[in-house]
Amino acid sequence: MEPHEVETFLDSKFELPVVRKHVKKGMSIGFAGRGGALLNQLIREFWNKNSEFTIISNGVTATVLSLLHGRLAKKIIASFIGDVYPTPGPNPVAQKAFLSGEVEFENWTMLTIPQRLLAGAMGWRVIPTRSIVGSSMEEENRGSFMAIDDPFAPGEKVGLMSALRPDIALVHGAAADRSGNTIITYPLGADVFGAWGAKHGVIVSAEKIVPTEYIRRHSHLVRIPSYMVKAVCEVPYGAHPAGMPNCGLPEFEHYFEDYDFLTENREASRDGRKFSEWVKYWILDCRDYDEYLAKLGRDRLLHLRGKAHSDSWKDETVAELPNLDFNKEPSALEKAVVTAAQVIKDKFVAGGYKTILAGVGLPHLAGWLATYGLKEKGYDVDLMAEIGMFGHVPRASDPFIFSYHNMHTCKILNNNETMLGVFVGGSTNQCLGILGSGQIDKYGNGNSFSLSGRLWRSQRHS
Repeated sequence: MEPHEVETFLDSKFELPVVRKHVKKGMSIGFAGRGGALLNQLIREFWNKNSEFTIISNGVTATVLSLLHGRLAKKIIASFIGDVYPTPGPNPVAQKAFLSGEVEFENWTMLTIPQRLLAGAMGWRVIPTRSIVGSSMEEENRGSFMAIDDPFAPGEKVGLMSALRPDIALVHGAAADRSGNTIITYPLGADVFGAWGAKHGVIVSAEKIVPTEYIRRHSHLVRIPSYMVKAVCEVPYGAHPAGMPNCGLPEFEHYFEDYDFLTENREASRDGRKFSEWVKYWILDCRDYDEYLAKLGRDRLLHLRGKAHSDSWKDETVAELPNLDFNKEPSALEKAVVTAAQVIKDKFVAGGYKTILAGVGLPHLAGWLATYGLKEKGYDVDLMAEIGMFGHVPRASDPFIFSYHNMHTCKILNNNETMLGVFVGGSTNQCLGILGSGQIDKYGNGNSFSLSGRLWRSQRHS
């Protein structure tokens, strides 16, 4: 086959030979964008085969944790490893893999992983960063990071990171043509920098294979050119349990994240035997993705499509109202959120800030409440979330930080690098950050999730 030719399949049953042909033992694999179908096939193909993959992804959560449970990974390069929905927290599967020493964990920030991947795509050996200088990540990643004197700013430090290139990337897009030109809808999260730099190319699954003329009409949304692509498969609902926002493609089918599925996954992962049974039922026993979708059922898929409608939050809110007791005494956590919101409002006004970055957990609820309070008083405030959401106005029905309901209200949709590197940490930023932490000292050093043996160890973020 000539390098420019792409294998194209209009039947999701062809996922298996595509993954089997192009993914080999010992490879480093970049997960760029949403990709449930390709992930599931990777698990089917390599389950319990000690495939020694290195997994590169900003987040390792939900179904991706199966890669650890089934001994597919020898190393994880990530920023967050654990549970996200309905609340953030550690996951037993990840804890077991770490404490046993079976899997090596290399921790970076949500900004530095895309930066390293972008460097790899650009053909650079190193890339500078203002992130992690002075943190324990600087010490932990000495093989790939060093702080040096800034040659253009005497007395200041700058971080240098080595470039990062996966061997192969797996991507799920909204649409692709037969050549592999792929549309990725916003927000972009970590974006597709890992796909751009993948040494052996990209395997793409897409909701629909479309004519190249459709690609031309929506060229502003095309993130992967065909010359990078090894194979492309048409796989409807191929992002599940993640959703597929339709931002920029109003005529295209889209669907919401499957919260029930994520909750079931999280509960099963609390017990090794139950999690093995869960993986067997949902992934290993499915001959292909069509069987997986059949198990999900038509009604469930239609529900996810309906939930993705821009006005569905109104119906959800009305349906929930009879279950709310507005006379009930607020809980301690609710009081903490209200108190934090007032502090945020005071800090925002006193500091002359313009934007708020709300971190996962209680911080984003406090940030949401503060944003509404500031807007009511006439302040110009834009709320941000790291995956690429800027200027959104949270809707009442869904408290999840990355709720697709809120994407319809954004002023800007972009990627991690722009949000964190420019709007939060850039030279013109006017951002007030609200973060949660396991522990914090009087100097503001925070302990997040770094472990040493069986003891907590401080991970400093000065």
